Amino acid sequence: MKITDKTLYADLLCIEKYIPDAEREKLIQASQQRYKEYYNLTISEFFALLDKDYTLIEYFGNSEQLTALQYFYLQGFTAFVAELQTIFEKLNLKPSFDEQRNMQGVLPMTFSESIIVFVQDFFGLKSYSNAEKITLADVVLAKKVHYNRTLYQRNAMKNLKFKKPQ
Repeated sequence: MKITDKTLYADLLCIEKYIPDAEREKLIQASQQRYKEYYNLTISEFFALLDKDYTLIEYFGNSEQLTALQYFYLQGFTAFVAELQTIFEKLNLKPSFDEQRNMQGVLPMTFSESIIVFVQDFFGLKSYSNAEKITLADVVLAKKVHYNRTLYQRNAMKNLKFKKPQ
């Protein structure tokens, strides 16, 4: 069966479980070429996909029936979210003792709130709505820069504290 961007998922449903993993991966790649690579999603598009609100995703349109490529795009998106969480976990420094003490009473933030606030602060944006226009690739790069800067500052402070006066 040849799958195009017009093939409905309902037409594929009966044979979907027989599609080999390698072909499934090719279909996920094709769906990213047809729509948008995951790292090029804006923050608002990313959150819309997480919330399963496809009306906000322009390339999904208002179609009532899911196409096969849209289905595989969403399948790949699930794996991408896990990959992104792993990246964010690696780029998250544990708070120092002083930071933990200073954080007492601070209200917790959701995952989406923390990303929006981080992006607005890091890029010096005027509003949160501007932050939602930033791509995930930019967010990951900004998190890496922030991680490196913070780690450098902590190490520099440790070296100053433990340096013996001469």
